[in-house]
Amino acid sequence: MLDQQGMHAIAVAVRKLVENPMPAAAFPWGKEGDYRLRVGSYRLMYRHSGDVITIGHVSRVAT
Repeated sequence: MLDQQGMHAIAVAVRKLVENPMPAAAFPWGKEGDYRLRVGSYRLMYRHSGDVITIGHVSRVAT
């Protein structure tokens, strides 16, 4: 379960992906078009295909 601060940070990161789906902090993962993005204590997995961004998974990262 996401904490309030984590949920807010992820929501902000997703809104930023709309403007820039390939931020410098995003790393390729898996198939072409799949990326991972670290957002605080969380990792956001997403797919970028054309004008569509699909959020696949959000999980807490061990620190």
